[in-house]
Amino acid sequence: MDHIVLSLGSNLGDRMTNLHTAHKKLSNRGVKIVHTSPTYETEPYGNPNQDDFLNQVIVIETHQSPENLMQTCLDVEEDMGRIRGIPNGPRNIDVDLLFYKDQQLDYPYLQVPHPRIHERNFILQPLADIIPNQIHPRFRKSIQSLKEECGDRLSIKKWSVDDLENASKRSDPGETLTTATNVFETKELGFSEGVFKHWIKSFGDDPEREGLQDTYRRFTESRQELFSGYQKDPMDVITLFDSEGYDEMVICRDIDFFSNCEHHILPFYGRAHIGYIPGEKIIGLSKFSRVLEIYSRRLQNQERLTTQVADFLFSALKPKGLGVILEAEHLCIKSRGADKQNASVTTSSFKGLFKTHPETRAEFLDLVAKKKA
Repeated sequence: MDHIVLSLGSNLGDRMTNLHTAHKKLSNRGVKIVHTSPTYETEPYGNPNQDDFLNQVIVIETHQSPENLMQTCLDVEEDMGRIRGIPNGPRNIDVDLLFYKDQQLDYPYLQVPHPRIHERNFILQPLADIIPNQIHPRFRKSIQSLKEECGDRLSIKKWSVDDLENASKRSDPGETLTTATNVFETKELGFSEGVFKHWIKSFGDDPEREGLQDTYRRFTESRQELFSGYQKDPMDVITLFDSEGYDEMVICRDIDFFSNCEHHILPFYGRAHIGYIPGEKIIGLSKFSRVLEIYSRRLQNQERLTTQVADFLFSALKPKGLGVILEAEHLCIKSRGADKQNASVTTSSFKGLFKTHPETRAEFLDLVAKKKA
């Protein structure tokens, strides 16, 4: 039997809580978990100067395509504050697509099956526990055979019932996740106050002068607010109601938003216009701005922000059609580089009838344009 399989790993913070949270967030995004492997504690791969990982694999059911499922995995990582940029570095969560039935994909951004399965015992061992007869479509060998041939000798330990119970006792049910905000404070990632002051000195300024003496504290507090979206799940803020048969277009225009460009960590800001044709549910109108704020309070590019808001609302609302338009000004264009003061950027994402029916999309665009006029 061919399966869809994901791997989960964590070695920062409360590792077991992070794995459980990833389960929940995947379930909230249209992924049904049908089988979870035993949990294994393993040595870190490629970079030994960090804590051991907890690893699992899960067999899932979903209607998402491989490309959309991979984006879902990335969205879960972002929601949980995954920090990238250190090869084989520590992470509070890692979600990878291992198998998508018998499909083989080889894109620059997505390879299925995962290209390193056959080399890594911390993946092969939990796979062999639950789907030993799954055939790897490239090697035409079973998982069990690949495991027996694997030359990976990193330490791997199966967690016992006692290990799991002790981890559960240590976990505070009200504990927050290890997020981007928490991790930025660690000396391992180099944002201590000393490093901050060295950064100020590199500009040619004096971090000890009166105006800068308390800047590190203010900088840290503002960063927690500006990137607070990593700590929030949009599913927790939406409210849905019965549509009572209403099937005409609903539009919420001119929603202010503020985000930070991931390339230069400079602000971009503007307005969003969101419209949809209800299916069985309608959404509380104030929730559009809540969802937009959660995704915008992260390091972003405007294209991804547009897609994330549209994908989430389309998945949660299940409308007949949906459109999202973002209009923004970017300080990375206005204040540096091209230095074009009047430039603005418009992005859009259309789903359902808004994508397949030009007349529906045209109605939406016309209503948004009339408001601006």
